[in-house]
Amino acid sequence: MTASVRSALRDAFLTKAMETHRKEKQANLVGPTETHYGKVGGVYYAIGEISFKDDPASKQDGPHVWKSPNGTDWGYEGDTGGDVCSKVPSALAKVWGKSC
Repeated sequence: MTASVRSALRDAFLTKAMETHRKEKQANLVGPTETHYGKVGGVYYAIGEISFKDDPASKQDGPHVWKSPNGTDWGYEGDTGGDVCSKVPSALAKVWGKSC
Protein backbone atom coordinates (compact mmCIF):
# COMPACT_ATOMS: atom_id res chain seq x y z
CA MET A 1 0.00 0.00 0.00
CA THR A 2 1.41 3.37 -0.95
CA ALA A 3 1.96 6.14 1.56
CA SER A 4 -0.62 8.30 -0.22
CA VAL A 5 -3.32 5.61 0.04
CA ARG A 6 -2.50 5.04 3.72
CA SER A 7 -2.72 8.79 4.34
CA ALA A 8 -6.06 9.01 2.52
CA LEU A 9 -7.44 6.17 4.68
CA ARG A 10 -6.31 7.98 7.84
CA ASP A 11 -7.92 11.22 6.66
CA ALA A 12 -11.22 9.52 5.80
CA PHE A 13 -11.31 7.76 9.18
CA LEU A 14 -10.57 10.96 11.08
CA THR A 15 -13.20 12.94 9.14
CA LYS A 16 -15.86 10.38 10.07
CA ALA A 17 -14.64 10.02 13.66
CA MET A 18 -14.78 13.78 14.19
CA GLU A 19 -18.57 13.59 13.85
CA THR A 20 -18.76 11.93 17.27
CA HIS A 21 -15.27 12.45 18.75
CA ARG A 22 -14.74 16.16 18.12
CA LYS A 23 -11.69 16.43 20.39
CA GLU A 24 -9.63 13.75 18.66
CA LYS A 25 -6.58 14.72 16.63
CA GLN A 26 -4.67 13.09 13.83
CA ALA A 27 -1.65 12.86 16.16
CA ASN A 28 -3.62 10.33 18.25
CA LEU A 29 -4.30 7.98 15.33
CA VAL A 30 -2.60 4.59 15.20
CA GLY A 31 -2.67 2.95 11.81
CA PRO A 32 -4.00 1.82 9.58
CA THR A 33 -2.03 -1.38 10.06
CA GLU A 34 -2.60 -4.92 8.79
CA THR A 35 -3.99 -3.41 5.60
CA HIS A 36 -5.18 -4.93 2.37
CA TYR A 37 -6.75 -3.31 -0.64
CA GLY A 38 -8.06 -4.28 -4.03
CA LYS A 39 -10.62 -3.65 -6.71
CA VAL A 40 -13.81 -5.52 -7.58
CA GLY A 41 -16.25 -4.45 -10.27
CA GLY A 42 -14.72 -1.00 -10.63
CA VAL A 43 -14.84 -0.24 -6.88
CA TYR A 44 -11.80 -0.18 -4.62
CA TYR A 45 -11.96 -1.55 -1.07
CA ALA A 46 -9.45 -1.41 1.77
CA ILE A 47 -9.41 -2.98 5.21
CA GLY A 48 -7.14 -2.35 8.16
CA GLU A 49 -6.83 -1.78 11.86
CA ILE A 50 -7.02 1.84 13.04
CA SER A 51 -7.62 3.39 16.44
CA PHE A 52 -6.93 6.33 18.73
CA LYS A 53 -4.06 6.05 21.25
CA ASP A 54 -6.16 7.64 23.99
CA ASP A 55 -9.33 5.57 23.40
CA PRO A 56 -8.93 1.82 24.07
CA ALA A 57 -12.51 1.14 22.94
CA SER A 58 -11.60 2.32 19.44
CA LYS A 59 -9.45 -0.81 19.02
CA GLN A 60 -12.40 -3.20 18.95
CA ASP A 61 -14.67 -4.37 16.15
CA GLY A 62 -12.11 -4.28 13.33
CA PRO A 63 -11.00 -4.58 10.74
CA HIS A 64 -12.25 -1.27 9.46
CA VAL A 65 -13.36 -0.74 5.85
CA TRP A 66 -12.86 2.04 3.33
CA LYS A 67 -14.31 2.31 -0.17
CA SER A 68 -13.31 4.37 -3.21
CA PRO A 69 -14.75 4.80 -6.70
CA ASN A 70 -11.31 5.55 -8.18
CA GLY A 71 -8.58 4.43 -5.77
CA THR A 72 -7.82 7.95 -4.55
CA ASP A 73 -11.03 9.37 -3.01
CA TRP A 74 -11.55 7.12 0.00
CA GLY A 75 -14.60 7.10 2.25
CA TYR A 76 -14.69 5.39 5.62
CA GLU A 77 -17.40 2.71 5.68
CA GLY A 78 -17.06 1.66 9.33
CA ASP A 79 -15.89 -1.31 11.33
CA THR A 80 -16.85 -4.87 10.53
CA GLY A 81 -17.27 -6.37 13.98
CA GLY A 82 -15.05 -9.14 12.65
CA ASP A 83 -17.36 -9.88 9.69
CA VAL A 84 -15.36 -8.54 6.75
CA CYS A 85 -17.88 -9.87 4.23
CA SER A 86 -20.58 -7.62 5.66
CA LYS A 87 -18.88 -4.68 3.91
CA VAL A 88 -16.50 -6.18 1.33
CA PRO A 89 -17.29 -8.58 -1.54
CA SER A 90 -16.60 -12.12 -0.39
CA ALA A 91 -14.34 -12.86 -3.37
CA LEU A 92 -12.00 -10.04 -2.36
CA ALA A 93 -12.11 -11.00 1.31
CA LYS A 94 -11.07 -14.54 0.39
CA VAL A 95 -8.09 -13.23 -1.63
CA TRP A 96 -7.04 -11.40 1.54
CA GLY A 97 -7.29 -14.64 3.55
CA LYS A 98 -10.46 -13.61 5.41
CA SER A 99 -13.24 -16.15 5.81
CA CYS A 100 -16.87 -15.44 5.07
